[in-house]
Amino acid sequence: MFFHAHGEIRREDRDDEIVRFVEYWKERTGHYPEELVFDSKLTTYRNLDRLNKLGIAFMTLRRRSMKMLVEVAREPLSAWRRTELERVPRAYRHPRILDQRIELSQYQGPCRQLVAADLGHEQPTFLLTNPMRRSAAKLVERYAQRMVIENGIADGIDSLLSDSQVSGRPSLPGGPGVPRRRQSPVGG
Repeated sequence: MFFHAHGEIRREDRDDEIVRFVEYWKERTGHYPEELVFDSKLTTYRNLDRLNKLGIAFMTLRRRSMKMLVEVAREPLSAWRRTELERVPRAYRHPRILDQRIELSQYQGPCRQLVAADLGHEQPTFLLTNPMRRSAAKLVERYAQRMVIENGIADGIDSLLSDSQVSGRPSLPGGPGVPRRRQSPVGG
């Protein structure tokens, strides 16, 4: 797993960041990445369509709306499947998953939407992905791995900042005491 972070992305550049990363990867390696798991702020549905046409498997959170929440709440319990996440160190390892094929504007063909509930969040987590044959549980688990890594990095930064404060060394900009939003291993 390769973890890429670019903390200097300006708001006006965010939507195309994933496409820039794909081009950078191809330039450096000679081929496109096989799979990308990334933050939804870094792309658009049009760019997801580009990734799909390039044959790149992707997974990202979908920004949920009230309309989406109402639609999911109307789904019968029989449409949901209870599963077990195996390689995820967390208390909520038995989510319910709703696996759907949906249409997106500016995306040609069906896209797969996974909705995961019972992950310890008040609202369900919505994921968009294009692998149509992988098991829903494996895909949710894959996204959870991304969040575990991200939280580990955040913990390391917090530790570094705390150590610098205790030792009297200067801290990094935005150091200790700056509130930060922690994400759970499966988002939401």
